[in-house]
Amino acid sequence: MGMPDTARTWTREMVLALPDDGNRYELFDGELVVTPAPSGLHQLAVVGLYDVVAPYARANSLGQTLVSPADLALGGAQLSQPDLFVVPSLPVDRRDWSGFPDPILVIEI
Repeated sequence: MGMPDTARTWTREMVLALPDDGNRYELFDGELVVTPAPSGLHQLAVVGLYDVVAPYARANSLGQTLVSPADLALGGAQLSQPDLFVVPSLPVDRRDWSGFPDPILVIEI
């Protein structure tokens, strides 16, 4: 039995081409990170934090609060799906995550 190829350097395009199978795919420095779908307790924590962060961000004109799934391009070749994040403004074309600005706040649970 052979060993898996761990020397592969992944690209953003390769990750985005993976099937939508319920897993969460992220890319950091060419390394693919795969995690299963979040638990119910995890999602309750996300919603609880959203209920606190979103009104604060709106009241202080900090930007829009969003939640994953989101294929954010952090630092170019990175691909991240933070649980909760605040972007300073929304792009005109909201169909593609690559056009979103870098978040000013990222929360990972």
